[in-house]
Amino acid sequence: MMADAAPMTSSLSSRSAGFQPARVPGRARRPLHAQLGRVPYFVSTRVQKSKRVFGGQFAQEATRELVALREQYGFLLLAYVFMPDHAHFVIVPTGDFSVSQTMRLIKGRIARRTNGLLNQEGRLWQEGFFEYAPRTIEQLNAYIEYVHANPVKAGLAGRPEDYDHSSASGDCMAHYESFFEAERES
Repeated sequence: MMADAAPMTSSLSSRSAGFQPARVPGRARRPLHAQLGRVPYFVSTRVQKSKRVFGGQFAQEATRELVALREQYGFLLLAYVFMPDHAHFVIVPTGDFSVSQTMRLIKGRIARRTNGLLNQEGRLWQEGFFEYAPRTIEQLNAYIEYVHANPVKAGLAGRPEDYDHSSASGDCMAHYESFFEAERES
């Protein structure tokens, strides 16, 4: 007959730092991003360890790189903002690129430029990004307003258009109108 043993307890809970979910061979670590075609996506991405990188010259250079990518690859940029430790975009990928491929281009080019300016190597952004596809014009406009209001809510500007590192001054308006023009024609 066995003596009563104390119940075994694990020193790691699902909330402790050591917990890693089980990986299923052949499956991605995260769900894949939905590929819905030529629709707008509200996208959020954060700097590694929430380091405050995008201020002054670094935010200006990130904006220049974003605009250059927009011109080079033809995706529509309906809104953007570079906050010190994260960025938001409202983008419409071109027919040749998915939202994942478009974000890989954006994050990669901005990381290379920013790391060069900082004279550093390594990862600038946290892995991945979050995206939401609005279902209505009202939702799309709400995402754009959220992007533009972000610096005001964070106390970085008094009005959205006063923040230099966003599209609140209207520099994405032509893409916004172009998106709806193309929708009317199809």
